[in-house]
Amino acid sequence: MRYLTKTSRGFSHIRENTVCQDFSASYHDENMTILTCCDGHGGKLYFRSDRGSKFASDAIIECIKAIDVNKINLLKQKEFQDKLKLQILCAWNRLVEDDISKHPFKDEELEQFNEDKLFIIKNRPEVAYGTTINAVAYIDKYFLCIRIGDGGVVLFKDNKFALAYEDDDESVANITNSICEERAFDHFQIALINKREVDGVLICTDGLLVPYQSYGNFVKYFVLPSKRKMYKQNGQHLIELLIERIAKKIGVGDDVSVGIILK
Repeated sequence: MRYLTKTSRGFSHIRENTVCQDFSASYHDENMTILTCCDGHGGKLYFRSDRGSKFASDAIIECIKAIDVNKINLLKQKEFQDKLKLQILCAWNRLVEDDISKHPFKDEELEQFNEDKLFIIKNRPEVAYGTTINAVAYIDKYFLCIRIGDGGVVLFKDNKFALAYEDDDESVANITNSICEERAFDHFQIALINKREVDGVLICTDGLLVPYQSYGNFVKYFVLPSKRKMYKQNGQHLIELLIERIAKKIGVGDDVSVGIILK
């Protein structure tokens, strides 16, 4: 088993002295390996999205760790997928509520908003923590993939690739779905893929996808070369250096996160 995760702060955030809104993490034990890449939303309304992305990662890892390894195949069924979606949403909302309880919104966080925006924050404070999720876990004979919002989950087998999901038809006009929205449950996507069908999975935030302009370019110039590097000495370090370069120099200025797992 080979895996890595890497997050790098984008040059626009460095220039504007704003926090990195991406968060990635990994967890590994004798039963499973879990990777997450979460992208907190830009925009003033999502002023705690850097915390939201970390909470999303924490929630994913917490909920996947609780899965009975001997019953992982049940996640092929909608009933059990729905149960996992609800568990993740509840875990994330609990972390958000705990954070607001310990750190109530400050006047300087709210003074930038007009009455309409203040109404949203007052009635749905979780919006301030809005984030996307891309995650993958390797458990027993399966890769478990989870997504809400944009970014990518790419499956690879030899020199071929496929996307784990179809695009969500309701994600339009450059506005992505989010764990903070009222219909978040409906937009979660879960896939359970037998390890015989794939060599591994790559997950990423859109800060890595967008600079390549198309999935074809992304796979040709990043996914497949990165897969080869993962098997070479010092290869993971080279991938990490490339992520730093994309974020700080040659990308679109956004934060960049990637997770790669190979069986």
